[in-house]
Amino acid sequence: VDEVETLVDVVDRREIIVQSLSENGFVIVCEDLDAAIDFVNTFAPEHLEIVTKNPSEVAKRIMSAGLILLGPYSPVSGSDYCFGTNHVLPTGGFSHTHSGLSSLDFVKRVNVVECTKEHLKDIEPVAKALALSEGLPNHFLALKERLKV
Repeated sequence: VDEVETLVDVVDRREIIVQSLSENGFVIVCEDLDAAIDFVNTFAPEHLEIVTKNPSEVAKRIMSAGLILLGPYSPVSGSDYCFGTNHVLPTGGFSHTHSGLSSLDFVKRVNVVECTKEHLKDIEPVAKALALSEGLPNHFLALKERLKV
């Protein structure tokens, strides 16, 4: 925190930085690493720098972050300009449900399913339970009719 306060006094665009920190900045001190990981997974940050003894091990436990940067030599500014990662990342907690933009976002995929009569029979009880629990009995009846063929 002291280093940030010192830097704010000497960097360009000071007014913008002060406003950003006062409106959006915060410091959180956690009891232990588990608590910090729980916080990160709840907060779902756009960028997360992990600077610990074993950053790769910590990263395995992070489920919600737009981009994870490992170690002291992987700063956000490196990823913004030089590392080759995409800079279009989920913000505002959306990394709970979204990933950064990738080429997959521009690829149309089609799912294809083929089931045998035997396997359809195997799932009949589960399909019945799910269809009835959703109040959609005709979905189950359609499956049951297929088994008569």
